Amino acid sequence: MNFLIVPDSDIRALQLADRHYSRKTIGSKRMAGPGEHLILVDEAGTFVIGFRKQKYRLDGQQGVECFIFRNESQALSSLILDRALSFVLERWGHTRLFTYIAPNKIKSINPGCCFKFAGWVSAGCNKFSRPCKYKIILEKFI
Repeated sequence: MNFLIVPDSDIRALQLADRHYSRKTIGSKRMAGPGEHLILVDEAGTFVIGFRKQKYRLDGQQGVECFIFRNESQALSSLILDRALSFVLERWGHTRLFTYIAPNKIKSINPGCCFKFAGWVSAGCNKFSRPCKYKIILEKFI
């Protein structure tokens, strides 16, 4: 499994992002939004994982957000998450990672399962997130 660091305009990353439930504008030519970002894909374009560090956040969260993760490869999602951490460590050093999971937007009976298998733990929920009624927050310290 090889990781490539790509810009937020990479066609492989954008195509995967278009199939992710969190994508706000299908077909948009960028995916990361404001802040410093790190986007990883494999050469075949079968997974994308994106991290973003923002100075100012309206949700009060601190650290580095995993803002997108989509895996259409044969590799275990938890393994991809685990291996991506070395890139995060290299970019930002030891920090808090967090992500949002919208349970009403996915089919799993265990929302965030792959993150949990990779060692992420619950950090509560944000009941005022839009467009979902609420989102589960998972975090990991590296």
